[in-house]
Amino acid sequence: MKIYTNQLQNTLNSGLQSCYLIVGDEPLQLQEAIDAIREKAKSEGFTEREVLHVDAKFKWDMLFASMGTMSLFAEKKIMELNIPTGKAGAAGSKAIVQFVENIPDDICLIIRCEEWSVANDKTKWVKTVEKFGTFMRVYLPKGNDFRQWLASRCRKIGLTVDADAIALLAIRLEGNLLAAAQELEKLKMRFASKPISAKDITGLVADNARFDVFRLTDTLLENNL
Repeated sequence: MKIYTNQLQNTLNSGLQSCYLIVGDEPLQLQEAIDAIREKAKSEGFTEREVLHVDAKFKWDMLFASMGTMSLFAEKKIMELNIPTGKAGAAGSKAIVQFVENIPDDICLIIRCEEWSVANDKTKWVKTVEKFGTFMRVYLPKGNDFRQWLASRCRKIGLTVDADAIALLAIRLEGNLLAAAQELEKLKMRFASKPISAKDITGLVADNARFDVFRLTDTLLENNL
């Protein structure tokens, strides 16, 4: 099945699936999604972990060879297949389809791709993962989606932040989820459970917006680069 980022936790709560395809070039959400799957798998007895990195020299028979590398005492294993380019090629597509269609109960497969094209969605190997497991693509949220992400993140870490404060944070931090997450953690350390207003955070949050043209212009004029 294909899901959105905000559906992953509910999907995991419903039960661990045999394979996951997590793709996208937003690093924070990509890593946190994979971490969540790992934790769920570990809670269900998947105690070993093996990582395969796909490059131009990768031999796809390694995917099947790893089935026989289970240790004497481990019952289940997390297998992570990293395909940075998102392109499996003909041999890779065939191997993934065969593996996913016959994946044993003692293996949980996580496929990770940083680069992704919509055209990949129509390939046989992706359709196979979608049929037997879960396919999720992460996006960099913008505008209202980013404000919703901030509000959700605040709730997750126990911050009480009013709407004006969320709007101010969004202006300052949009375009950089990692920086946004770090700033929220700093606010958590400073304010704990105290309600936070826009006035509280003015001057406290560094301006990490990736495309802040006005700030860049000021810096250039001051010869600070």
